[in-house]
Amino acid sequence: MSLPSDLGALLAADIVRGVPGVSEDEYEFRHALIQEAAYHEILKEDRASLHRAVGEALERLHSANLDQVAPELAFHFRRAGDKDKAVLYLVRAAHLAAEGFANDEALADLEEVLELVEEDDPGIGHVHEQIGDICLLTGRQDEALDRFRLAAGLATSALDEARRERKCGSCFPMGPDFDGPLGHLQKAIDLLGSEPFGAEAAWWHEWIQIRIERGFVLYFASGLPELRSQLADLLEKIKEPLARWGTPQQSAQYYIDCAGPYRFRLDGMGPSDVMLEIALDGVAAADASGDVRLVGRSRFILGMCRLTRSELDEAVQALTEGARISDSIGDAEWSCRSLTYLAIASRRLGDLQGVRDALDGADPLVERPGFGLYRGASIANRAWLSWRSGDSVEAARSFDEAEKVWAEHNVPYPFAWIAAMPAISIALDGDDLDTAVRHAVHLVGLPFGRALPEEVMALLRSGIEAAGGGRADEARRALELSVERAADEGYL
Repeated sequence: MSLPSDLGALLAADIVRGVPGVSEDEYEFRHALIQEAAYHEILKEDRASLHRAVGEALERLHSANLDQVAPELAFHFRRAGDKDKAVLYLVRAAHLAAEGFANDEALADLEEVLELVEEDDPGIGHVHEQIGDICLLTGRQDEALDRFRLAAGLATSALDEARRERKCGSCFPMGPDFDGPLGHLQKAIDLLGSEPFGAEAAWWHEWIQIRIERGFVLYFASGLPELRSQLADLLEKIKEPLARWGTPQQSAQYYIDCAGPYRFRLDGMGPSDVMLEIALDGVAAADASGDVRLVGRSRFILGMCRLTRSELDEAVQALTEGARISDSIGDAEWSCRSLTYLAIASRRLGDLQGVRDALDGADPLVERPGFGLYRGASIANRAWLSWRSGDSVEAARSFDEAEKVWAEHNVPYPFAWIAAMPAISIALDGDDLDTAVRHAVHLVGLPFGRALPEEVMALLRSGIEAAGGGRADEARRALELSVERAADEGYL
């Protein structure tokens, strides 16, 4: 018998068939169960030998581009019993999958590596770090933190340990615990020291990256006055090293994670032309970096700026683009951010279907650890839809729930009006002045100068003052006017 005749017999028996759409002679089993049965008919020793032969043949055929067949090589060498080559190609396959944001494939390859290597293998810390990177990107912050901690404990150099401690500090930036991330970032700073060691460029890149990520945490924490000045100091200290040593990605991150958020905080929810210029510079820097993660994130910053400037059509455009890009690569946190504020921009435009669509995308993400602020926003926006459909009782209950979720975080939520303003309207309709005043007090107590138009804020303050002075009719009228003005501006 020969291969052609054997193949002809298999084709005639409909056991194998040609692969559709392939120009060269390539065949596949008609059914996976037939393939499985045939495979197990081969002796174990022969299977290992055949796998090795196939692996070595693939290495020869694709010697100019082994990455193209790295997953197949890993498969065959593992079944051939060659752990070293299996690990080599699994690591290469994982790297390629991660670069293409095939995140589940990359995780599966890396977990398989951990099954094959010994616990004392010097490269195991790097594998845990890679798994942590993917978990962090895809919104599994607790898992990422566990991996980075493992990796930090396995570091073989101060630079590796500093980098992994810095990544630990990136796993929960939105509170309520700021001591945790800031503690990891401080440890990374201490490990790195004040003088470069090893490769100078690599040291400076890490020095810059730690400060950028510390700046992002400080932005969320800067609702606390004692931490606000730290962010301002950091921005000044980072400029010169960034200009000299920073990568294009770090330049973009500076706008997205530090300069933009800090300016947003300074402008008190009413971004100036300076903030818009920073946001546009961030978009340009992200595009120039070629890093798709930063491209998506830069659109979020621009969309937030447009939203708070009441440039609503432009906000929807930027946030839609940010959500699309971030979702396409599995960037859960920034996809969630874009969708959350896309819902708010659509709400201000009165676009009920736009709100629903954005919430449908955000809802699977907001339940993840660290996403509590956005979970509160999702509850408030769902409540708004209920209110618009006439269910005031359910809406009022959900608006209260949203405020409780935000209260669990050590971060004042600047968009709390999405719950408080309609809740004030519902309370006034029900002749419940005390509840209306309670929601008004929450809004005026936020440390943001322009969460709502100043006329609305002034009326809220007047209503609170009148209620405190026992002038119920005056308080009710001021709060009713605040609701009317808010509705006129699209804040209801």
